[in-house]
Formats: sequence, C-alpha cells, structure tokens
Amino acid sequence: MRLSKLILFTASIILFGNSYAQQKQEPTKINWKSGLTLQSADNNFKVKIGGRIQYDHAFFSQNNELEQATAPLMTKNGTQFRRVWLSNTGTIYGNVDFGLYVAFENGRVGLRGAYVGVKDIPVLGSIRVGQLKEPLRLEVSTSSKHTLFMERSFSVDFAPIFNSGILINNDFLNKKLSAQFGLFRNADLNKANDIAANEGYNITQRITGLPIKTENSFLHIGGSYSYRKPNSGTYQLRSRPESNLTEVRYVDTELIENVDHSNLVNIEALYGIGAFNIQSEYLVSNVKRTTGIAAEDLNFSTFYAQMSYCLTGEKRSYKSSLAGIGSVKPNRNFGKNSPGAWEVAAKYSTVNLNDGAIAGGKENNLQLGLNWYLNPLTKVMMNHVWAEMENQGKLNVFQVRFQIGF
Repeated sequence: MRLSKLILFTASIILFGNSYAQQKQEPTKINWKSGLTLQSADNNFKVKIGGRIQYDHAFFSQNNELEQATAPLMTKNGTQFRRVWLSNTGTIYGNVDFGLYVAFENGRVGLRGAYVGVKDIPVLGSIRVGQLKEPLRLEVSTSSKHTLFMERSFSVDFAPIFNSGILINNDFLNKKLSAQFGLFRNADLNKANDIAANEGYNITQRITGLPIKTENSFLHIGGSYSYRKPNSGTYQLRSRPESNLTEVRYVDTELIENVDHSNLVNIEALYGIGAFNIQSEYLVSNVKRTTGIAAEDLNFSTFYAQMSYCLTGEKRSYKSSLAGIGSVKPNRNFGKNSPGAWEVAAKYSTVNLNDGAIAGGKENNLQLGLNWYLNPLTKVMMNHVWAEMENQGKLNVFQVRFQIGF
C-alpha cells in the first residue's frame, strides 16, 4: 500500500509538470543524466526521480585472542541489501525546493530525508525544515552513493546522520566560504516523528572554506560544533568494525547515566588534485555529567585519514560544502573496448572510548579498497578491513558491494 502511494505521488508530479507546460504552451525538458529529470522551459519547475540499490556480501574471521576475549562469531559470512531507496527531489516556482527519500530496509519502510525549503533568502541564504542531515561531518555530507568505502568511519556513531529540525545554509565570497546552522530534535529515524517532543535537542553549526578551487584541484577545510542535550540524561557510544553486516560492537561505553549534555567538535580537511584525493577528520565528544558522585567529564574521540587514486585517470568532483564530494565518472563506460574506471583506496581509522571509569575500548582499523565504475551510475566495491581491538584481539573482514545509484 505504501509503495503504491509513492508511485501514485510520483506519477502525479509528472502529470503536474506536463499540465503546467501545456498551460504555458512551453515544452517540458526531459533528460537522463544521474536520474530522470523533468524541467519546465523557464527553469522554474524541476523534478528529479532517483534511487539506489546496494547489495552487500561480507566474510569475517577472528583470531584466537579475540574469540577468548569476546565470543565466537555467530556467523562467518553474511549478505544484505544495505540500502534500497527511492527519491523525489525538485524545485517549484524557482525558489521553493523539496526532497523525499524513502528507504525499504529490514522488511519495513522508513524515511531517509524529507524536507521543504525556501532558497535565495536575503542574508540567510536557504532554509530547510524536516528530516535532514545534521551539518556536522564531511564524510556524512557526502552521499552514500559516492563514499570511497562501503561504510563510513566511526564518527557516524557519535551522532545520528539524519535528524528532524531546521537548517539554515548560506555561501559567501563566491562560494569560498560556507556556513550552516541547525536546531534539531531527536525524533524517530524511520517516521521522523516525535509526538511528545521530549527527547531533548541539538544545536549544530559548521563553517567551511574553499581556499583552492581550480579545474584540476581543490582544497576544503572546515570545523563544526554541536551542543547536544539528551532528555533522558543518558549517553552511549558503540561501533561496528566498519562493516554493517556484523552485529558485534567490539567497542561500547554501555549506558552512561547522570549526563547533562555533550559537546561535539569536528575538524575536517579534503584535498584533491587530478586523480588523487586525501581526506581526514578528527572528532571529539566531551560529555558533561551532572553534579554528584559521578560528576567527572568524559572525553571520547575518533580519527580517520583516507586517500584514493584513479588508475584510469578520472577525478572526483567537489560538489559543495553541504553535499561533499562527488563520485567518479568514467572517461569511457565499461564495454567492448573499455574497462570503465578503476580506483584504489587506503584508510586508517581509530576510535577511543576509554576515559575515567569508562572502559569502552579502543579500536584501530586499516582498510584497503578497490572500486570499479562501470558507468556513472553503476559500481562494484571491494574492501578488506584489518581491525585490532586493543587488549582483545584482531578481526578480518572482506566485503563486496554491487551498487546502482541514480
């Protein structure tokens, strides 16, 4: 029923676009670049229909030390549809935009972004309300269709990717400087609803600069801060070993009580020149506890650095501060006389959840990746993760993804 409603909604938008064009006696422009796009001749109305399918396989192995320190793996391999999404985005009357991202995951339907917004507001720039990405991390800003590795780093576990609220975004100095500010409530992820509105609030802000932007190179730097007030008075951090197919979280603070608020600070940098890219972020969470027996502050942190090189000479594009980095577009698509595009990647990541009386654990990961882009919309990803849990043992993960995203 929900799927049929979504199809009906999409069809009604297409019919609306055609009727508008007929009333104005102007043809509707239809094209396919990275998705099906319908656009009025005066560019005031635009609708784009997209989606993504990510099908993953993974294989795991623990050494004897980790087996003894934790427990034997329930399964040594797995498969899942990591993401199956449909999207509908667009602009109406030139300055009002909207977006709807529907996820079909784990046997249920949920939202992965739903917003309405107004653009070109003097001083403020643009405002969006709904379920949005908090402007906190560069790696999260980049679409899951374009990430260098199958899974993002440990920083995604320090704050939700999507949250419900309001976001203000503006660019200055010919887009060399960008600023974002948002106020968010911790609403239900799948429904984006919080009827009682009792789950606390988050104030998040981010500033980025683009000191270098040429045809062949770019340099992005930035920082963000988030004040997070949980209504429950509790806090917990835990992470998978950069593989979504394992339910085991080797690092876990467990539930921390008597928490007043937490402060997240993130520093980010991204540099690209030709076929080479390097990206890094450092995030620290300062947890303020209420007065009493357990009133000490706690600090947890995570860091990653990754680099990539396109063996076939292509380069990744810089999209914007809010949208992050784009994907690789092959110079020649895979076919009889072309191998498509090939990219190699390496990554080091670490997370430390030990502080004071909290022994959440520390994990260091080394990861290698090989990405094959058959065309701008289709790719195959292969990742090998070597994870070392301090004072516990080691884990090996080999995982593969087949993806189409438009």
